[in-house]
Amino acid sequence: MNFLIQPITEKYLDEALQLHIDVFFNNEPLTPRLNISKNEFKKIIGKQLLSSIRNEYSIGAFNNNELIGFIICSDMNDSSKDQTLSLNFKNPFKKLHLAIEKLNIVLKQEPFINKKLFHIETIGVDKSYVGYGIGKELIKKALQIAQDNNFDYIYAECTNIFSENGMLNNRFEIAHQYAWKDCGIKEFENLAGNFSLTVKNISLKN
Repeated sequence: MNFLIQPITEKYLDEALQLHIDVFFNNEPLTPRLNISKNEFKKIIGKQLLSSIRNEYSIGAFNNNELIGFIICSDMNDSSKDQTLSLNFKNPFKKLHLAIEKLNIVLKQEPFINKKLFHIETIGVDKSYVGYGIGKELIKKALQIAQDNNFDYIYAECTNIFSENGMLNNRFEIAHQYAWKDCGIKEFENLAGNFSLTVKNISLKN
């Protein structure tokens, strides 16, 4: 199947948001545990998407001008970055943010201190197009952007074995992980498997 990998523009914001709803709100086992409505999800993720699109760090896979896959990234050293998943007590993503903070504690240690970090925030493919290598090409493009912009490391959090294997198959390594049952957050403790931080050293260029 032919598909084109290129930046997502604001023209495709609504399509990107709908695809996020399909991939994460409707099918991600973690999402129901956030106790978040679809409207809340759309508002928060829409804001995150718009910020990433404007920074030219949102990449899409297109088939006949239809958005069928995405990888949303950000520069974690950008002081102007919109902290969508803030610890604001009113934010329904607060508990997920706490889990992420616990996972990413290693990014505040060597060898990551004072390094440029490129973050893969979300990646997903329309279920009708899974199995065509779209995810692999999206990750390849994110790696290219990170290298072209002189980042030192690229990383992604993986909520399940499928996303973890996807990153490992692209030569990422597990920098830190813990079992969901040990996360210390009641709503997530009955999730299966591990929460993993996968990292790739850009300077190795492999």
